[in-house]
Amino acid sequence: DDLLHLLLLSSLDLSAIITNSLYIFIIIRKTPKHLSSYSTLLLNIACVDLLASFCSLTCIYRLGNVSGFMVLVYIGPCTLVNAQLCHLIMAIHANLVVLSVILLMVSFAYRLWVLRESSMETKKAKGLWWTAAQSLLMTLVI
Repeated sequence: DDLLHLLLLSSLDLSAIITNSLYIFIIIRKTPKHLSSYSTLLLNIACVDLLASFCSLTCIYRLGNVSGFMVLVYIGPCTLVNAQLCHLIMAIHANLVVLSVILLMVSFAYRLWVLRESSMETKKAKGLWWTAAQSLLMTLVI
């Protein structure tokens, strides 16, 4: 079971690393000048996801049940060093996943803001901060 679990998660993490590396390359090389602010946000998301994939690849674990308690059993490459490194990498991975979700929400709010700004040019503008706050609020509600 551990070997199959290790192979499945390793292949998933390696594909995420390759995909994010390619995505970073495309963002750096092929972004038009007028989209540079949005591409910077996308580049940050891709870098965070790349680091999260690397942490996930390094610290693969499975959950076990011992007398009613949940126990993490590390089976990834971090076990070759020590358990403290595995704990550290797992904590970094959890933080990177949360940061990635936050950046995705900001990206979505930015896109909504840009779309609303372009549609509000013909109407009376309510104000830049109010529109951005509405977009962020809509992102959190969705």
